[in-house]
Amino acid sequence: MARDATSMLSDHGLEAPIESPEASEHPVDAPSRRETLFQRAEEEEGPELTKAEFRELLKDPDRLYEEIVELIAKTRDLQAYSENYRAQLRETKQALRKNEAIIDKLLERPAGRAQSETPAPEGRRTVKLPDPPLFEGRIKDGITFDNWVIQVKNKLRGNSDSYPSEDLKIIYVAGRIGGDALALISPRLNTASRHAYETVAELYKHLDDLYGDPNKERNARQAFKDLGMKKGQTFQEFYALFLRHVADGNINPQDLKDDLNDKLTWKLQETVATYYNNPDVSTTEFARHCTTNDQQIRARYERKDQTSKKADGADKSSPGSTPRQRPSGKPPSVDKPVAPKPGATDLKCYNCNELGHISRDCPKPRTERTKQVLAAKLAVVSTSTDTEGTEQGNDSP
Repeated sequence: MARDATSMLSDHGLEAPIESPEASEHPVDAPSRRETLFQRAEEEEGPELTKAEFRELLKDPDRLYEEIVELIAKTRDLQAYSENYRAQLRETKQALRKNEAIIDKLLERPAGRAQSETPAPEGRRTVKLPDPPLFEGRIKDGITFDNWVIQVKNKLRGNSDSYPSEDLKIIYVAGRIGGDALALISPRLNTASRHAYETVAELYKHLDDLYGDPNKERNARQAFKDLGMKKGQTFQEFYALFLRHVADGNINPQDLKDDLNDKLTWKLQETVATYYNNPDVSTTEFARHCTTNDQQIRARYERKDQTSKKADGADKSSPGSTPRQRPSGKPPSVDKPVAPKPGATDLKCYNCNELGHISRDCPKPRTERTKQVLAAKLAVVSTSTDTEGTEQGNDSP
């Protein structure tokens, strides 16, 4: 230790003091080195060494010598650590540039765009984005596998400074998987396995093989073909589905203006015909005109409905309006008692067999017996009338 310390001091232009047996042994009650220079070196905001304290340290040169040697060793360790960190940082940056170049080539992205998506500068960390929900192998709360993968990729791209290596990316993605999905990928998460994931792209590919829709593009194209703006549907709701099927079906954007116009309602087609026939109006501008005119058409219909409702209400409340007539027909009053006439307490109705009135004044419906009696009387009266007429005819000269 003494030879190493002497060489360190000589490298920095210092001379090591001559050691003596008495000076090499520290007093029992002497303070430790961490209470003096070494402690001050580790403190971020410590007070500076005063002259009085320095003179006090000079009283024990052997102790001061050991503290200086330890400070020099500490400084060299920090320099070596800093150089190692900078070398790792350079290698990481080179790997990121290489991966970005490969991604740009695969996606045919214009050069220079990758520079805008590079991680934040050193010393600055990006704002932590929220974690995507756990994926357990099934649709939950409307989150499909495709939506979940997009959220995970956006998280890793937005916080790329926190996940610079492939191992960290794999660990993070695996942490957002649970249930049956985690049980299926767990064997390949073991680094000792021959089939362990080496890149996060392999993990994405495995999950897509398990839960992806191989007919997604075909189904989206068929849905786009059958799509049409329904009655009562706003244009914005329809246009959102339109763009979704275009993206999922990877449909050529050149003929979207014609497709969009063909799927509109006839009323909206008539309104935006001028913009559709104008070749200078792009698909995006045409969609904006459709939104504006659709809102105006709906506003006019709403005002018309309100006016009609007000007119109907005014007609009902006007004093000259004809009141509703009650349905024809005599209301039943069979249960209403009839007061007996004076002096007619002995009379009995042969229709209802009640005292106090006769059948002519009976308030109850005619019974079958009453109808037969009346028919018999009517026949007797008609017979007597015919007989009297015959007799009068014979007596005439």
